[in-house]
Amino acid sequence: MTQEMIRSAMLCPLFAGVKPERMEQVLAELEAKPMAVRRGDVLDMDDTRLLAVVLRGCLQIVQDDYWGTRSIIHMLVPGKMIGESFTWFEGYNLHQQTVAQADSELLVISRERLLGGGFPEQRQLLENLLKIYSIHQRIFLQKFQLLSRRKTRDRLLAYLSQTAADRGSAVFEVPFTRQELADYLCVERSAMCTALGALQREGVLRCKGRRFELLQPAQEGNSPEA
Repeated sequence: MTQEMIRSAMLCPLFAGVKPERMEQVLAELEAKPMAVRRGDVLDMDDTRLLAVVLRGCLQIVQDDYWGTRSIIHMLVPGKMIGESFTWFEGYNLHQQTVAQADSELLVISRERLLGGGFPEQRQLLENLLKIYSIHQRIFLQKFQLLSRRKTRDRLLAYLSQTAADRGSAVFEVPFTRQELADYLCVERSAMCTALGALQREGVLRCKGRRFELLQPAQEGNSPEA
């Protein structure tokens, strides 16, 4: 395993508190192995053995319904983990997939070694894993709050408000294209673009591509059709 891979793995919260000089040995204890995926490759989240760290690239957790309508559940960038919220539930079909949005590199680790390896850092890793779970609980709660909004406009504003708060700035970039953002919010792209246009005309925000700037609070009751 290269030093670059080891440095990339250290970006993952799972390894918070692990001394840099111990990382190579810890990864060896976890039987970590690199895995390359190409853009468009699909990883089946119902494979409960999959537990990996994203080293390079970008992936999305997606879910398609019976009619093929796609919803984006979560975006995975370097430092994020795949399978940490699903890998323990054997026999439960989640009907979710992880799709590579670009050529990516993963570091696959052994679930069994993480749980029962007996190496000195194991307790720290398990404590870190619990923290990751709690963060994901907050993310999923935020998604639930978004989807509880009935109007496209309100879902969009709630998402942008959450993102600004998380980044600590009124100016930020989102990780989605327009279609991906619509899929994430579970709305029609055309309706979302209409709402964006109205919000810009009202002086609530400015946007270009993935870059957004929030300017002032939106007025209640505007654009009832959105």
